[in-house]
Amino acid sequence: MHACTSDAGGGRSRAGVRRHFVDLDSARIEERHGLLVLDRARTALDLAAFESFEQGVAVFDHVLRPQPGTLAPLSKAELDAGVDGNYTAAAARRIRAALRFADPASGSPGESVSRAMMHRLGFRVPLLQVEIRDGRGLVAITDFDWPEERLCGEFDGLVKYRNPEYLRGRTTARALTDEKRREDRIRATGRRVVPWTWSELSSPARFAAFFGGGRSAGDTPVLPSLIRTRFRKTAAESDTRSPDPRRAGPKSRRETENGAENGAAAAAA
Repeated sequence: MHACTSDAGGGRSRAGVRRHFVDLDSARIEERHGLLVLDRARTALDLAAFESFEQGVAVFDHVLRPQPGTLAPLSKAELDAGVDGNYTAAAARRIRAALRFADPASGSPGESVSRAMMHRLGFRVPLLQVEIRDGRGLVAITDFDWPEERLCGEFDGLVKYRNPEYLRGRTTARALTDEKRREDRIRATGRRVVPWTWSELSSPARFAAFFGGGRSAGDTPVLPSLIRTRFRKTAAESDTRSPDPRRAGPKSRRETENGAENGAAAAAA
């Protein structure tokens, strides 16, 4: 757990709680469910400052995207305006690297983390949320599309096979069957489909190995045709130095399978 304190000497961690100094005169503090929390923009910036590049992208994608019936989207300009004066130079670089790359077209935390890893691996930029049609009409809206390769990428979050909101009265078995038929229709248009889950996103190296291992129809390796540079990290993305506790703010749990989802939820609160 990460908490804010106005005590400049309160940045030490103990009993699972990490405390960060926050200048209360400059912070926007709100009450939610009986707890005092930083405002949505500052929470998103803190997550990007002190978590991974991938999680920062996931959080920014989320807060930039309209949330029907709940919260208005934030703007990149609004977020960028909150950087100077609140973070160290290294943290500011991390924030701005994630903010520049953020895209509200990403439909889920898993898609956002996937995009961020593709960027670090040097993949050519895919199109997002592309409609695929056949003679019967709309087949699917794919997460990622590389038209030149006739290749679709799909982040397959398991929640859609468990959550009643996504099942819409179907059994898990029926949902799996429907997904298989959907992929078959996409392939019938002449495209390859490469699906992956949180397991493949556990590290950039594992994600690259997955793509290079021939996980598409016909067991054809797809990584060589997508890669544009060698594996790389930008200075901001690879900066893993400990943040200055005097400048720190609250952050979510270290990213695990659901870490990016936790971060997006924190920014939405």
